[in-house]
Amino acid sequence: MTRTLQTTRRAALATIATAVLLATAPASALAVPPEVDHLTIDDAFVDTDLCGFPIDVVAQGTVTIRSFFDKQGELVKGIAHVSLSFTGSTDSGVVHQRTRANEHRDFTGDGPPTLRITGLLGHVTAAGRVLSIEAGQSVEVPPGNRVSFSGNELAEEDVAARCEALSQ
Repeated sequence: MTRTLQTTRRAALATIATAVLLATAPASALAVPPEVDHLTIDDAFVDTDLCGFPIDVVAQGTVTIRSFFDKQGELVKGIAHVSLSFTGSTDSGVVHQRTRANEHRDFTGDGPPTLRITGLLGHVTAAGRVLSIEAGQSVEVPPGNRVSFSGNELAEEDVAARCEALSQ
């Protein structure tokens, strides 16, 4: 037998064996299929925390969430693809922010869930110029408590630049 034929035969046997195992496995031994949710974000609110003065914010975009379960139906992992745009405005200026990132939440283990965010966390512009870019990977345990970041992290002066653009 040639090597290609042997490889093809092994692959076919493995496929057949897998199909037989799946067909004869009890339903409880199979993992629960993932759930997929699509969210459309279209929200408006006033932010008074960022700069100390009111900013009218419009948030728009989509979030696709995939939830994965173990054999018992317990949530073990969640993956969200986030594509959002924010527009902050005052009487004095306008700031735009884009976010394109993937969030991975791990619910396995005894402790709190781990959140890993990877991608473009914030690309901020005002009057046609880039004010800041935050991109990379953030790890939070529990979510909301950043324990590590690799990449280009948002600095205090980046926030000051946003506030300045909104107050001129």
